[in-house]
Amino acid sequence: MAKTLWGFGLLLPRSVSTLQLSLAFCYGSLLGWTPTLATLHSVLLLFSLIVLRVPLLWTGLIAAIAWASGAAGLDQGIHALGLTLLEAPSLQGLWTQIYNAPLLPLLRLHNSMVLGALVLSLLAFPLWVWVSLTITRRIHSSVQKGV
Repeated sequence: MAKTLWGFGLLLPRSVSTLQLSLAFCYGSLLGWTPTLATLHSVLLLFSLIVLRVPLLWTGLIAAIAWASGAAGLDQGIHALGLTLLEAPSLQGLWTQIYNAPLLPLLRLHNSMVLGALVLSLLAFPLWVWVSLTITRRIHSSVQKGV
């Protein structure tokens, strides 16, 4: 059945590689955990999605799932992590330099939710890469076998 849906392009176009599908999963997870898309890193992620020809439908779907499954319930923890980092005395000089730099304030790292979500998603990124590569390899092998 998956091969039939694949052939009709309902699941994915044939031109999508395992790496592109894996990137869709990882980027979707990053975007899903970001509290706002009005940050420089979100804009750069969206731009790289287009350049790398990552399937936008799958990225959006994964972003929605990532947000609904974890990010929305972790608001207090994300805020606490961001606030801890922002209030750390050893990092005050770094935050001052970032805020006074020409483009870096667009990262919005002065917001505890943005900072906490970014740090948490970057820490989870290696796990997302491993999971996404495992899943996409299984999908591609099942489609090629005709399951």
